[in-house]
Amino acid sequence: MLKADIGDGIIKGRHNMNSNLPRQAGLIVPLTLSLCLFLLAHPVFSQAGNPGTRTKELFKLGEDDLAIRADERLAHINHLQQSLGLAREEKDYRLISRCLWKLSRIYLDSGESKKALEGALQALANAQEAHDVSLEAWASDQVGNAYFGLEKYKEALDSFRKAAQLMRQCGDRSGEAMAFRDVGVTYKRLSLFDESLESLHTALDIFKETNGKAEMGSVLENMGAAYANLGDSRRALKYYQQALQIAREGDENSVLILGCFYRLGRLYLDLDNPARALDCLKQALEFTEKYDMKPMQAEVLYVMINCYVALGRMDSAIRIGHQFLALDRDRWQQAQALLKLGKLYRDSDPSLAGIFIRKAIAIFDRYRGPSTWQDYADVAEACAYEGDLDRATKYYQISIDHFESIRDHLGSNQQKGTFLGKHEFIYQGMIKTLLQRDEQHPQGDDAAHAFLFYERGKARAMLEGIAEAHQDTESVLDPSLSLREKQLPAAIARLQTILLQKDLTLEKRREFLDQLNQAEQDLDQLIEAIRRHNPHYAAFQYPKPLSLKQAQNLLDQRTALLAYLSAGDQLYCFVLTHDEFFVSRLAVSSRLESERIRNYVDLLASDNRAPFLHSADAGWKEISRRLYQDLLEPVRKRLPMGTRRLIIIPDGLLHFLPFETLICAGESAVGSGHAVAASSSRPHYLLEDFVISYAPSASVLAELRKVSPTQGPEKRNDLLLVSNPAPRATLKNTGLQNAAELTAASYDEEGQEINRIPFSSFEAEAISRYLSPGSIVLTGAEASEHRVKTDRLDRFRVIHFATHGLISQRIPARSALLLASSSEDGEDGLLQAREISHLKLSSDLVVLSACQTARGTILAGEGVQGLAQAFLRAGAQSVIGSLWNVNDKQTARFMAEFYQHLAAGQPKAEALRAAKLDMLQRGSDAAPCFWAPFILIGEADQPVAINGPSLWARSRNGLFYALLMALIIPPTFILSKKGRSRFVEKTHRSGS
Repeated sequence: MLKADIGDGIIKGRHNMNSNLPRQAGLIVPLTLSLCLFLLAHPVFSQAGNPGTRTKELFKLGEDDLAIRADERLAHINHLQQSLGLAREEKDYRLISRCLWKLSRIYLDSGESKKALEGALQALANAQEAHDVSLEAWASDQVGNAYFGLEKYKEALDSFRKAAQLMRQCGDRSGEAMAFRDVGVTYKRLSLFDESLESLHTALDIFKETNGKAEMGSVLENMGAAYANLGDSRRALKYYQQALQIAREGDENSVLILGCFYRLGRLYLDLDNPARALDCLKQALEFTEKYDMKPMQAEVLYVMINCYVALGRMDSAIRIGHQFLALDRDRWQQAQALLKLGKLYRDSDPSLAGIFIRKAIAIFDRYRGPSTWQDYADVAEACAYEGDLDRATKYYQISIDHFESIRDHLGSNQQKGTFLGKHEFIYQGMIKTLLQRDEQHPQGDDAAHAFLFYERGKARAMLEGIAEAHQDTESVLDPSLSLREKQLPAAIARLQTILLQKDLTLEKRREFLDQLNQAEQDLDQLIEAIRRHNPHYAAFQYPKPLSLKQAQNLLDQRTALLAYLSAGDQLYCFVLTHDEFFVSRLAVSSRLESERIRNYVDLLASDNRAPFLHSADAGWKEISRRLYQDLLEPVRKRLPMGTRRLIIIPDGLLHFLPFETLICAGESAVGSGHAVAASSSRPHYLLEDFVISYAPSASVLAELRKVSPTQGPEKRNDLLLVSNPAPRATLKNTGLQNAAELTAASYDEEGQEINRIPFSSFEAEAISRYLSPGSIVLTGAEASEHRVKTDRLDRFRVIHFATHGLISQRIPARSALLLASSSEDGEDGLLQAREISHLKLSSDLVVLSACQTARGTILAGEGVQGLAQAFLRAGAQSVIGSLWNVNDKQTARFMAEFYQHLAAGQPKAEALRAAKLDMLQRGSDAAPCFWAPFILIGEADQPVAINGPSLWARSRNGLFYALLMALIIPPTFILSKKGRSRFVEKTHRSGS
């Protein structure tokens, strides 16, 4: 990856422009050029004081055209130096400062940063001598530019901050905005993205006030770049598009257009759309070639290579690679070009690839250059390819340490998660290198170190969010922030309510959706600002990822932890028991396995036939056997005898795979002591051999166990049951007709009618047998979002939701549980993941008896982002959620049996397994689509103290259940094919 960032170069003036660059480009190109139109009209630079006429004439000749042509640069310098000499004779400190400032800008534009710094410092000294605050402000800004050109970013930052302070002091709002813009760009170069965005937002607000539209474009572009670096593609795209619109409105030849197309190309490539990325980059390349902008041209070519590789056009990629190498670059940039060509030739000409790579490594070892963590990762990967594993691990270590220092400085858990997700490859590279070295020298501790890096790159934002949930981070807010903190959620609720109305036109829906997107982003930024200025967060010590030994100490003698890693096309499994550890390189492509999992889950979730009603050759069964052979069989053979519990840490699409359903033996009539009709046969599932639970990482599991409600002074057994809430009238069919309209809706699955859940009443009745005197049952209108958000949830040991689930794949924070609401309470009836994360829980268990509540968006490195994970962040020790749309009647029965086992004292995971085995034993309920979707995430081996049912409750519920089954759903109807399909269609617990 190239070190240089084209946006910084465009805004901060690191590129030398040729003579045929249009004058208007001076609005955007170097800071020295981006200020040109403003400065020509600025009173500080339009008044010459009282020097002689000749002095003024020479100065005017020197600054005649701020976008100076290369062949005229020397004449301008001569005129300015003559004017400078005369001004010194007259001791006109103001004019001396202005001449030096102008000379500094010219030197900086020509790449002579040392001369630029010398002139800028002298300009600053003379401005101070003249006691001219405005001159001092602009000279300070130019000192910052010169330091930036010398890549002394901390010194540049100090100068830009001083410039902003002085601009404010003299009331120069436009200058203040530019200084804040420069501060933001410099913070971005230092990878301090929180601070960068804060400064850029400040600059944008002032430019809006002063109507500095062209300057707004440059700020928006840099804001987009900051969000792109953090992995927040949605916001990055928004700001790039706004910047491009401003650039096109102002001037079709603006360099800002080049920057926007380049940025969009990189972003679309990150979004796996290389064809669209290439279109943007070709437009950027035309601009660089037209105006002979070679440094920018190199940036564009570098990304184009990656586009051609993604499109499978290796010949084109190699051609562009040689074009990239031929550009006149410094030694370190030449090394980057050689590295890129080496990678391109690996398949077609390995010997030539080796030559390029060795040349690149030699340059790096000798010169190092201004290296970033990305540079170290690139060189580490090249060293690993060459077989120099020792040097590769050394460079990976440097890269990861630097990367984590940047990540740790981010104030938002969301930003930490996306930042890690975007750059997960460096951890994967380190792990693969360590394991490769371990294969060569198996007596070392490389495998143990590989597991440590696995944990360092796994679910770190969740780990830190869970740790925060148990800390008192309350802080007195600034009144304006406190007001905004109340206003924005109210605005979001109002917009969500409007979007769920049936009679909205598509145009209106998109308009309100844009407003919703902006309100959500404003709220995220507000939360980030509050966290950044909260001293509790600054002082908080976050937990460190576990070492191998620490992870093993979590396990008893009967438990094994299986941690999967998908690295490129390779699939690994780290296997830990209390006393043993090994790593299995699975003999299957991770890409192929992902396709199998998609197909398997779709088939499994849609097959609701009982075993004696469908063929033994059901399509999912063969896939299940194959998945078991690929994922479990190589590992199981090496597990210690007596292993009874498995803790699964999935990766990628393995998060959506119910391991319990994998078929690990042939057809059998008996499994785990549960007898089945002698005439039938069924698969033998992994469920029958092991108690299975899931965890985001070993470190997260340790944190969840650390603060256990069961170990507190209060032996609480209170239960909160939220069941069958009454939806508002607006939650009816939206009337959307096609996929485009659905995409514009606020939920991906929105558009179908949300009905009541008839069997949630039975579920509530069954669970109510276990209520203690302090428990609460909320149903109908009482099951409201307002009630849930304002109650003291930390007093409940168990929280159970029996309602609809709404999942947003595009925006995970929007995933929600449907609750009741009214026009008076100001809520929309959607308890969203972003709101759940800020609840205060202290629960042993949260049960989400709704559709797809264990699903969400998979973020590389962080895992699933959805409802279950939001409850863990809020303080729940464990969450039970579902992997697909669940059947209402079967879920009600399943939950009744689960609580029966839980009340009997069984640990959470064992109670869940027992309920599944109960359904498996019954022929009519044995289809995996009924019992397999519910999984337990988090702490699994603790019992939950809830009340056992009284005699009256047992008899009352038994009678209720019998009447319900006999009268409402006749068995002959359920067993008929038509009845089964109609029943399942009408009783799913989701908004879809």
